[in-house]
Amino acid sequence: MSRKGSSYDRAKQLILAKHSVSAAEWHVLEIVRLQVPLPPDELAKFLIAYMETSPDTHFTAADYTRAMESLVEKGLLYVLAFADAVSPAPPYSAWDDDVIDGLEGKLDFTPAGYALMEELSSAYEAHYDRPLLRKKPSQ
Repeated sequence: MSRKGSSYDRAKQLILAKHSVSAAEWHVLEIVRLQVPLPPDELAKFLIAYMETSPDTHFTAADYTRAMESLVEKGLLYVLAFADAVSPAPPYSAWDDDVIDGLEGKLDFTPAGYALMEELSSAYEAHYDRPLLRKKPSQ
């Protein structure tokens, strides 16, 4: 691992610890950031396959389901209701205006969840000279 990579990893761990976010919860937040449009039950199964390439990760679908529930309880994520899944997307949404329509039942960031991702993105940018969060077309 490069010096920069290990430095970002340390910064990420400190930020996640400050917000009491577990490793499984981080994986869920990362998948929401990547805009994987699956309902929570399918997202848990997707995470298992997605994380197979990481040999240090050993979570079950139940672990990821609990992580999603915990993130909702902590107020970092919420499940989009029909009224939420319409354009324009709120500024804290993981979703762009052109894809949010019809995503009810999928996970999205709350303002607090997005703020956490912005904090992680700033740390990432400090080490890699590019943000973790991409700018939305409307920003």
